[in-house]
Amino acid sequence: MSSKRRRVHGDRGQRGSDGGSGPSDTAHTPAAEDFTKAKRIDRAVTSVTAAAADGWNSEKAGSALSGLRGLCIEARGLITPSLRVRVWPVLLGVIPSDDKPPHPSDIALNHANQHQVKLDVDRSFWRFPKGIKQPERTQLRRGITEFLDAILGANPDFHYYQGFHEICAVMMLTCGQRRGLQLCRILCHCHIRDYLEPTLESSIAQCELIYALLLAETPDLYAHLVEAGMFSHIAISWILTWFTHDVDDLNTIVRVYDACLASHPFFPTYISAALVMQKQDVLLSLPADMSRLHKALLELPKTANFDTAIPIAHELFGRHSPTSLIASKAISQSGRELLTKSKAAKAYEEFTANPLIFSADPGAEPQADYTSAALKGAVRGAAASLFGTIAVAAIEAFGVLLLANYD
Repeated sequence: MSSKRRRVHGDRGQRGSDGGSGPSDTAHTPAAEDFTKAKRIDRAVTSVTAAAADGWNSEKAGSALSGLRGLCIEARGLITPSLRVRVWPVLLGVIPSDDKPPHPSDIALNHANQHQVKLDVDRSFWRFPKGIKQPERTQLRRGITEFLDAILGANPDFHYYQGFHEICAVMMLTCGQRRGLQLCRILCHCHIRDYLEPTLESSIAQCELIYALLLAETPDLYAHLVEAGMFSHIAISWILTWFTHDVDDLNTIVRVYDACLASHPFFPTYISAALVMQKQDVLLSLPADMSRLHKALLELPKTANFDTAIPIAHELFGRHSPTSLIASKAISQSGRELLTKSKAAKAYEEFTANPLIFSADPGAEPQADYTSAALKGAVRGAAASLFGTIAVAAIEAFGVLLLANYD
């Protein structure tokens, strides 16, 4: 076996904004770092919305949006629920207005997959949110059923797959039913369009990109997995649900969504490859035995540090574009054809050229409906455990300013 191996460091120092590498001489507390980043995110959102007023296609708007996407990739992503409520719509081309998008119950329609939807929804909301009681769980299930019926009933070309309800649940829990539905409809036309095909062939083809990345970056590991007869589609649930099915912590899940919403539709495969590469020493220490490697790979998302894996995935994307990977010998001929015809990739091209292309649904409801509770509740709870009373007061005060400016 070849000795070539590219080392992937998950714990290396992050490059500072001044271009230096590693930490500075001045100690920075998590409170100060998060507060500083929150201000950067606020400025970025303000820049994007101001530039978009002059046209999304302007160079200024493109530059501002690129900066916002970069903040989603950086350590800790968007940090708080309230910031996600502000930023996720902007990432998908939705600039808030005074109009409310429709409630799922207003547009829910019958569709061919209602029986399977009911079976999946009846098993949902056990892992998160944490600590809810059965009446709350029942209410959430009713809400997500309306959510799914609104999307699938209005779009007969969308074919339900097991796991779609999990992506919708995260969007609903984070952004509410109205806003979450609006954003999910955009995702269905763009980022996750390939998952909604009549078969999972296109999604399985995306899994092949993981092996193409392994071949390019860690050929020893690629050869080891191939020798054991491991197929790349072991990662299918990672990709189809953006890791929601395999990770129990909602804070980790929304951190992944920060990155995926800010990136190419194939980005979940790059995160998958980064997770595998981070554990290359462990995987190479195991014999080329399918059952043992299969078990080890299935456990990766449960113990992974996504905050280090996501920047690595971003670096991989910079070195190996989807177009270049499609030519890899690790991609089958059928996979190559499916990836070349990817509806999601084509839609994303159109979306990057015109971010408004999929946001033709009625405009968005005022964000303060969601954020004021999050800033006074969720941010206080999260900040208190990490930063102490002074930091909580500072972040809340900044949150109030964000809301005042946003309204």
